Amino acid sequence: MARRTNKARRIVDIIVKHWKPTIGSLTILVSVFLLILKKIEVETLAAIVAALLAAGYIPKSKDDVTE
Repeated sequence: MARRTNKARRIVDIIVKHWKPTIGSLTILVSVFLLILKKIEVETLAAIVAALLAAGYIPKSKDDVTE
């Protein structure tokens, strides 16, 4: 007999499995909305993105396009 899980539990399982990119994505979304609402400056958004990249919360691109 298969165990049934509800939708909320499946969402929590996905967040737990991929917590770093999820936190990074949510932080970027909130920061962009704050930028649109003129609560932060462009320089602040750039610093947030750089810090998230350095900390590993945003995965770096794995595409190596060399010509």
